[in-house]
Order: sequence, then structure tokens, then C-alpha cells
Amino acid sequence: MMNLNVIAIDLAKNNYQVCKIGQDRQVIYNKEVSRQKLLQLLASEKQSLVAMESCGGTHYWARKAKEAGHTVKP
Repeated sequence: MMNLNVIAIDLAKNNYQVCKIGQDRQVIYNKEVSRQKLLQLLASEKQSLVAMESCGGTHYWARKAKEAGHTVKP
């Protein structure tokens, strides 16, 4: 099994809740971000496991996370 950080994303209409959990299972951050900031965050983070709920925007955000080099688990 790979040792990856986990980025959990709660998808919403305008702002998204993002929580990053380290390999030691400690919360690194838990913050609300805009759509543009989420794109920047995904691009700037090292390879992580991205988990998100299944909803209308899941496929879009899964593609963006994969483009940034992350593993996605909807």
C-alpha cells in the first residue's frame, strides 16, 4: 500500500470544504476554499489520495485531481 496523504473534499455549489490528513493520521488542515483556490490547491499538493462524495461535480473534480497527479477515490 502506498503511503499517501489524504485530501477529502466536500463538494458544494460555490465553496468547498477541504481536509488534508497526513500519513500519521493527523489533520494538516481543514479549510473552506473557492473553486479557483481548489484548482490551485490540487495543482500545488504533492501526490495524494483524493476522496470525495459522489454528486454531479464529482467527475469534473476527479479529472482535475488526476491531471494534477493524484489518485482519486469517489
